[in-house]
Amino acid sequence: MHEETKSFHKNNTYELMKLPKGKRALKNKWVLRWKPGPNRSQPRYKARLVVKGFSQKKCNDFEEIFSPMVKMSSIRVVLGLVANMNLEIEQLDVKTIFLHGDLEKEIYMEKPKGFTIKGKEHLVCRLKKSSYGLKQAPRQWFLSNPGKDHWAVMKWILRYLRGTSKTCLCFETDKLVLVGCTNADMARDVDSKKSTSGYFITFSWGAVSWQSKL
Repeated sequence: MHEETKSFHKNNTYELMKLPKGKRALKNKWVLRWKPGPNRSQPRYKARLVVKGFSQKKCNDFEEIFSPMVKMSSIRVVLGLVANMNLEIEQLDVKTIFLHGDLEKEIYMEKPKGFTIKGKEHLVCRLKKSSYGLKQAPRQWFLSNPGKDHWAVMKWILRYLRGTSKTCLCFETDKLVLVGCTNADMARDVDSKKSTSGYFITFSWGAVSWQSKL
């Protein structure tokens, strides 16, 4: 818990101040968990301060909350390329990643339980950066402080996608093969006469995406 609080102060996540008239402070809670260590070593104990974002109100506390996400099928394709081309892959883990996104809305939070400063019991936390539990936290981290270089790259990607919308992938070796199969049982359900359909896609002989539905 002390380590989590240090991360809040280091990232300048909030500042203490009086709650303005007409504003409300969101509640929070500590989420405690432990992660088993590798090879039965000493487990790691973690604490996360989570804002109770379910009480947020649209337009008052947030606007858009959509955030682009990476699909697991894309990760599987990358892993297939790495395995077949004998490449190396590296993983980057950003600590307290949601604490880096600047907030656009004026949001207040009650002080974390157990960390009340003497003489400042009546103050609340005005959040300057996003925190775990806020509805807009994933989006704010993704859009954190975009500069001219970021927008230039975004425009380049959009121009590339527009110019290659009719371009397909072609692999010159028989090892990197993208195969898709689909099938349906043709109204096999006796009651509803619906069909169970599905698809199965492999890349480099490894499954990357699949689905079956009625």
